[in-house]
Amino acid sequence: MKLLKRRKFKVRKETKKFAYLPIIYHGDFFWLSSVRIEKSYNGMSMKIINIQKA
Repeated sequence: MKLLKRRKFKVRKETKKFAYLPIIYHGDFFWLSSVRIEKSYNGMSMKIINIQKA
């Protein structure tokens, strides 16, 4: 019987995108600018936890 090592995976993902559509997040308005979107896995699904101008 061969023991397999569990594969590690990242819980957080960070992407940089250009916001073509308006995004309203925690009272801030992002539109027609580069933004950095941070997502985190909570055990069930990926949730957006932070959006900042890049």
